[in-house]
Amino acid sequence: MKKLFSTIIFHPLTLLIATVLVVLAIVNLRTNLKRLELSEQNIKLEQEEGNRLKSEIQLLDDQIEQSSQPLAKERLIRNELVRQVEGEIVLKLPDIEINQDLAEEAIKKNNWEEWIEIISQKK
Repeated sequence: MKKLFSTIIFHPLTLLIATVLVVLAIVNLRTNLKRLELSEQNIKLEQEEGNRLKSEIQLLDDQIEQSSQPLAKERLIRNELVRQVEGEIVLKLPDIEINQDLAEEAIKKNNWEEWIEIISQKK
């Protein structure tokens, strides 16, 4: 019985099958480890995204709280909606367009050049 058992265990085919099973187990463990590492990275990314969203929500809550104050509401009504209080006249002036030539000329001249120009015009 012992001899039969030892011949079965030490038979090359049995050793080959055992080796293949061990190699398959090792490969399976490595793939599971890689999956776990990938899942861990995904969890970290999701946590960072969650933290970013929390800070964004907090910022938006602060903006909501700030805009719900009476002065902010009045500023919104007056400036953006161009409304008025009873007995008040509101004028909306058009936007001023600056001529590029004049703006460039003003930038190019120094103070001393302007003084020379003023003095030469008076002569």
